[in-house]
Amino acid sequence: MNEQELSYALAKQLPRAHTIESDYGSIPLDDELREAVEAALRPIIERRLAEADTGEEKIMELNEAFDVAVNALYDLQEAIEHKLEVDAKDEGWRQRLGEVSAMLVVLNGI
Repeated sequence: MNEQELSYALAKQLPRAHTIESDYGSIPLDDELREAVEAALRPIIERRLAEADTGEEKIMELNEAFDVAVNALYDLQEAIEHKLEVDAKDEGWRQRLGEVSAMLVVLNGI
């Protein structure tokens, strides 16, 4: 179940459960049974919902870190290009520029 389905289950479905279905038939739930089912399932669904939230936050954090890394590589590329304007014969910096440019090509393809 995704985050939206889990939220809906907590808000609407769990409090209104009326039957347990199985391959062998169904069991109607009276108030006592419904409360027992809700008490058993609510903590599990809440935990899964919290885990889904955490997963979304992690993805956002990774996306932000990725953006920071790419921007740092662009800054590095610009600094190397400036260095090469000063000393165009420096092959070490030219090689570094090629490596940084290659990394940016790969990262922009992601």
